[in-house]
Amino acid sequence: MKNLSTSLLILITMSSLLGDGLLLSNNENYPGDFLRNRATIIDVDVEELYATTTVYQEFVNDWSETTDGVWSFPLPYDARSIQLLYTRHDTTFEAILIESSQSINPGTGDGGIAALVNDYVGVNGLKLQLMDIEPGAIQKVELTYISLLDFFQGECHYEYPLETADFIDYPVEHLQLNININSARELSDFNLNTHPGYEIISASTNNLVLEMSESMAYLNRNIEFTYTLANNSFGRDFFSALNSEVDGHFAFFLTPPNLVNPEEILNRKIVFLLSTSATMSGYKLQASVAALHLALDELNASDLFNIISYNFSTNQWRTILVVANETNIASARAYLDGLSASGGSRMDLGLEAAIEQFDDDSYHNSILAFTDGHSPVDPFELATLNAHNVAIFPVAFGDNVDHSRLDMTARMNLGFVTYLDLESDLVEGIHRVFQIINQPIFHNVTMDFNKDDVHDIFPETFPSTYAGAYSRYSGRYMSGGPTSLDYWGVGVAGSQQYGFALDFTDDSTEWDIPAYLWAKDALDNLEQLIDIYGETPTLKDSSVALSLRYQMRCRYTAYFADYEEVVDPPANTDENLPLLPQSSYLAQAYPNPFNPVTTFTIVIGEDLSSAPLLLNIYDLRGRLVASIDLSYLGPGQHQLSWFAKNMLGQELVSGVYFAVLETNHHHGKPLKLLLLK
Repeated sequence: MKNLSTSLLILITMSSLLGDGLLLSNNENYPGDFLRNRATIIDVDVEELYATTTVYQEFVNDWSETTDGVWSFPLPYDARSIQLLYTRHDTTFEAILIESSQSINPGTGDGGIAALVNDYVGVNGLKLQLMDIEPGAIQKVELTYISLLDFFQGECHYEYPLETADFIDYPVEHLQLNININSARELSDFNLNTHPGYEIISASTNNLVLEMSESMAYLNRNIEFTYTLANNSFGRDFFSALNSEVDGHFAFFLTPPNLVNPEEILNRKIVFLLSTSATMSGYKLQASVAALHLALDELNASDLFNIISYNFSTNQWRTILVVANETNIASARAYLDGLSASGGSRMDLGLEAAIEQFDDDSYHNSILAFTDGHSPVDPFELATLNAHNVAIFPVAFGDNVDHSRLDMTARMNLGFVTYLDLESDLVEGIHRVFQIINQPIFHNVTMDFNKDDVHDIFPETFPSTYAGAYSRYSGRYMSGGPTSLDYWGVGVAGSQQYGFALDFTDDSTEWDIPAYLWAKDALDNLEQLIDIYGETPTLKDSSVALSLRYQMRCRYTAYFADYEEVVDPPANTDENLPLLPQSSYLAQAYPNPFNPVTTFTIVIGEDLSSAPLLLNIYDLRGRLVASIDLSYLGPGQHQLSWFAKNMLGQELVSGVYFAVLETNHHHGKPLKLLLLK
């Protein structure tokens, strides 16, 4: 049975004000609508530039009657779920993905609270129908999802959506955050400004573990954590995992220096494409103009630029790109200050007019385009028109934007998208994008993995390389082995080549992060095609097949609670043979969280059946606190209860611990435990 444990591509996203998971009762007479959130525990494991987040929640039915409920979670826009667990009584189950629509919040057709929850959860949110939650019962849910870190000139930013003040006006009994960061580069300047009462468990050059715990905590602000990665050279991060059933998967991160000397930056041609539609009136247009004033300050005398505004038609400040001298910049400022908002939002016309400004690719060519709505942009058609490697960088304001069309337009045209919430500082957000694209160090990039069986690479095109930003690629391969990735790019000194030694692992493994990152890219691509060009049987079937294969929800699949116990050891189909598993592992601990006793399920297989075997318990600092000799156990499945005491017989304090099966030649996967008193 699986355990319910308690445990960042150039894409910059300013998250909307999302919040924590909610459990809404199906019974219209339920007092207060929502089951009480008793505890939220968030575990964040960061490996270089991506994060795996596991959120564990406990909800209490304070009513005198049994109720069903729908658990809803506002998954961040750029995240994908990879596992969802839930409980009934003393049993933990794994929600299964099926080809179906998601559960419907009770009362959705009548508006009211359910409609508010639906709006709160958004299009990328998750829902799970839970049954028969008895009076006084604690309903546990645990979600694991992957996401990419926001990264800018070495600063990494992680955000967890905890703001639920619109629905929960009481404090939860326990709020806990555990962050574990591992990096090949030096870590520094970390900060958890939103929740300053944290404890540093361990800190070294390449690793950071911290914990924040609050009792009676109000969920009224998102968790925001930042830290800095030192990066002074042109490097890479590479992850791979091989699975014999579906080939291997890899993720490659290209990491240029955070900052470079001005003489290393390419000459630039840029068009600022500004929406002046009626909906841009007020703050959005004012912030855009203010940000472009800052951008004009940072243009060099060797740069060429133009400004094009668009609503239902386009208007050009100049008919051609002009030199960024004092006279032209002063005229551009006057043009910007004279703009007003009216009319429609034909970004497609604006992009076509902007692309026509570029007649060669000797410069780094780019378009910084603003939008707050929808427009019939065709990403493939635009890519066909884009003959001179123009990188397109949309900046989108608010929620009423066409994410799929913008994402695909940027990806197919060498750029990235920035989504800005209207509650954020729009001027700062826009200016930060310009600071990135204002530091191009290589363009006209090509790459060769020098491996014949590498296939299905995302993105399909190789964008320019910018100081202070990273590029990510995911793909698949069929067999392991060493190779050298060849990178070519045109810099200020002409064409340059770099070689990166890569070793594609040939170890067979279950799904790992490279597989999830690739599946996320593949599903994103399919759903964008469906949104833009319409659903076809092939696109739908491909989405469903990928979703079910990688257990990663898409628009056609949903999590379903079937309340069938999940058993890790496979059933033996031959009744005449004894069940002897090939491998050993620590299957689960239940309950978890616990106080003060938990029961381990331990499977002993042929690999450890004749070896000295210990169950060791470690604290977050890596110190051994308890050790249990299991050498007397034979092969098979065993149950072992453990009272949370150290080797001196003293009761352990509340916190996170890890249980590990160990012999002199084998260390199993750590199982995270939460002692909650």
